[in-house]
Amino acid sequence: MPLPMPQWRERWQRADRAADALRGALAALGVPRSAHGPIRGVVTHQGHVLVDVGMLREDAAAAVAAALSPGPPHNAPAHGHGEDRGGAAAPA
Repeated sequence: MPLPMPQWRERWQRADRAADALRGALAALGVPRSAHGPIRGVVTHQGHVLVDVGMLREDAAAAVAAALSPGPPHNAPAHGHGEDRGGAAAPA
């Protein structure tokens, strides 16, 4: 059964606010926009509110993991590639 239109709109607003909050949190961590794909709110056919994060560059994922980890934040780049901000893959 489809959601009534007022509930559908409210859930899309929630999804958009959550996506905006996540984009803001990534920016606050110093993650440049070029380090992640589009972040967008989504409402499923069942009415579940989700945020599609897409893909994160390795250094961006490491920054998010460090911010979410308990204990003092550690900003060590993963595998030593954190300084590469150009988007190209670092040689292995």
